[in-house]
Order: sequence, then structure tokens, then C-alpha cells
Amino acid sequence: MNGKRAFKLINNLLDKDQGNYYADFVPISFPDTAPEEYAELADYLEKHYKPDFAEKIIFIALTIRYYYPTNIFLDGSSEDKRNILPEELADLIREMIIDNRIGLNILFKNADQYSLMRIEDGYDTIFCSLAGEGLSVVEQSLSHQGLFLKQYDGAFGNEVQEADGGWQIRPNNRKGDHPHGGGRWKLFNTDKLRQRTAILAADGTILRA
Repeated sequence: MNGKRAFKLINNLLDKDQGNYYADFVPISFPDTAPEEYAELADYLEKHYKPDFAEKIIFIALTIRYYYPTNIFLDGSSEDKRNILPEELADLIREMIIDNRIGLNILFKNADQYSLMRIEDGYDTIFCSLAGEGLSVVEQSLSHQGLFLKQYDGAFGNEVQEADGGWQIRPNNRKGDHPHGGGRWKLFNTDKLRQRTAILAADGTILRA
């Protein structure tokens, strides 16, 4: 699949408001309150839990990679990495999660439709257009790793705002549901290897750097 077609498909999947899910490490949803109330827990998870979470997501990505026909694209690259070696894919996922980088897209075809596994940064692993066997495979894979598949109401955002100096603002698809979420936007510096630098409130206030 060429890059132009792939990213058109990725954006279309992100725009759909049905069949959307995300991976989480707790079965509950934290109250939708001010994210600063969970700052202590968020800091702890940031420092100590990410490597374990990354290995779990690697297992799920490799399960999908070898169970379904897949096309794999990094944001900003037209190269299809569908033939990537397991070790190389694992290294990319660790970089996305541990270093808060964007973004890795795994398109996979389930029956007659495409679904998407997207690793955006940190703890943000989302799934778009899951149904039928694909939903069952992903849910079982997460459960095997001690993770939980949670439904996301509405469409995941794909709006990107570019600014001078390599800055980019993207929607935060994990708003207010858990201590490492909160905020409306995520700020990235694309000159620093697509790394997230802050989470912003709707008015642009920095909630967490």
C-alpha cells in the first residue's frame, strides 16, 4: 500500500465514531476531574511503569502483525514497514511509548474491512473500527497481557495544527479518563524526533510538561 492511500485510510478511520477503543491498565475509569489531582500517580507511572506497558503493547502489536495482513507506517513517512523484523518493530514501539514520540500506525484487514492500531505516545494506544473477530482477537490479546480494552465514545481526533519552529499541536485522545490523561491537546516538537513536550487545556494552559 502506498503512503498516500495509507494515510487517507488512517485519517478516515480516526474520523469514524464507531468501533473505537483504547488500551488501559486498570479496569476502572478515574473520575473526570482536574488532572492535577492525580499528578503524583501520573509522575510515578511515568517513571516506573512505562517499560512494562511497552512490552505488553509489543506483544499485542506482534500478535496482530502475524495474524492479519498488515501495513505499517510511521507518521510523516510514506514507507510501508510491513516486512519489518520483530526486533525492529519492538524497538520502534519502545521508542514511541517510553520517549513520548508519535506515531506508529498498524493497519490490518479483518474480513472485508480495515482496522487500525495506533501508538501515539506514552500510554496512548488506540484501536479504530474494531468489530467481529478483530475485536475478539484484540480484546483477548490485551487480557492475556493484563490490560483492558475500553470503548471510546465518538471519533478519535486527527486534527493537526502546525506552527513555526517545528511545533505541532494534536488532539489528546485520552481526555480525563485516567491519571496520565487529562487535557484537550498534546504539544509536540517535531524537530526533536516527534517528541511530546506538554499536555494542554482547551485554552492552551499547560497542564503537564
